[in-house]
Amino acid sequence: MPLDYTGKVVVRGAQIAEIGLEQLFVDKSIADGIVTLNTDSKHGVVKTETSNDVNEQAYTGQALTADGNFTLFDYQVNHVKTEFKVDILTDTLRNTIMGEDMAKGAANIDAPRFMQLAADQLGAKMAHKAQVQRWNGVTAATKAAIAALVAAAPQGSISVSTKAVIAALPTTLRDGWLAVSIYNSLNATKTAGLGKYIKVVSSAVTSANIAAEYAKMYLAIPVVQRDDTATPYVLNAPLSHKALIKIANNSVGASSNKNFLDEGGVISYNDIKINFVQLPEDVVIGAPKGSLALNMDLQSDDNSMEVGEYAGGSDVKYFRGINAWSTHVSRQEFNLVYGG
Repeated sequence: MPLDYTGKVVVRGAQIAEIGLEQLFVDKSIADGIVTLNTDSKHGVVKTETSNDVNEQAYTGQALTADGNFTLFDYQVNHVKTEFKVDILTDTLRNTIMGEDMAKGAANIDAPRFMQLAADQLGAKMAHKAQVQRWNGVTAATKAAIAALVAAAPQGSISVSTKAVIAALPTTLRDGWLAVSIYNSLNATKTAGLGKYIKVVSSAVTSANIAAEYAKMYLAIPVVQRDDTATPYVLNAPLSHKALIKIANNSVGASSNKNFLDEGGVISYNDIKINFVQLPEDVVIGAPKGSLALNMDLQSDDNSMEVGEYAGGSDVKYFRGINAWSTHVSRQEFNLVYGG
């Protein structure tokens, strides 16, 4: 969406929502509906989830012992508000093509076209960094909490290798979906630190063993979820797996079975779609479509983009982007973490 730059522009409300949606839908995980995008989630609002199951029993006509559960639980949306800021000395543009935008005269160094370019490119860079953080970001507090856990207890799933993976992730101002999957108090157990997920033991993935590793993940997916066409299961994998899969499919010799279906770049394993994202090596998050959620309130004043200039005769202009959002993982009992 183009901005009209006339010395200063501040974008928020409906206009920032429009720009924000343009940037968000560049992320194919959102564009394809793999991730649930809640754009009107107010900070502090309480959302309700359910965790339930029901089991069939033989008919007797008599009172039966209940076999199943229906649990309601709440969680509070807590957005983290952050900002990006870049200063630009406009005089440095005089000897570039942007100088053509400047009026004649030594004092005229304003370049509207450059400020539009800065807003477009810096806004896109801001959106990309947020996209990376949504997958592999982890706060210092969560890093410390996971480091303090004892492997295999109390979770019965955390491992030494997983703790090492989390320790190596970039420290960010929010927790991404991997961190929330592993350490999450927002689930039916309501127990701090208990990330309820299906653990699949990982290996160092290569083109030679990638089919066998995906077979392990496929078998770990709950049968009902594996065959669910309404909310199909998705394996969110590291970007590097795409190349390994293509190499494995093109291998020469008796082992050249095409274990992965590649239809115009859409890759799947036994009808389970693989979504390639910014996850660390040898880690895959499996979840029903929509279980990973991005909560934000696009039209609030917590989200804005501003391009302007400093007062007092300064020739330095600035770009400033402010946003507030948080991640959430629902239906964790159906989700798997390969390498968890």
